[in-house]
Amino acid sequence: MKKTLFILLALMPLMSFAQATGTPGCGVPTTLTGIITYFACFINDYLIPFVFAIAILYFIYGVVKYVIMADSDKAREEGRKFMIYGVVALFVMISVWGLVNILNKTFGTSNIIPQLPTTYK
Repeated sequence: MKKTLFILLALMPLMSFAQATGTPGCGVPTTLTGIITYFACFINDYLIPFVFAIAILYFIYGVVKYVIMADSDKAREEGRKFMIYGVVALFVMISVWGLVNILNKTFGTSNIIPQLPTTYK
């Protein structure tokens, strides 16, 4: 029962987009460039925040396991491992995100997808 309720609550944001024709803010892909832009927008707007949320939940699960199972040394050690892996995952993701931003600022680029020419000679 608890797992079913958790899954329903976790999928609730997806239900709000059930009637949308495309990813909100990204438009409906109709051309090759539109499809590439759509996937880049989906990754930036939904996938990356979802992965960050998973890492944070992983860390919080470790904290809860560490605190609740305080009397068992094995469970505490396992909770400690979850916390360490969660912190390492967050550190790596934030470091890569920062490195990408540093490279963008250094070379004067932005997160713009190169456009294909619309007419050919």
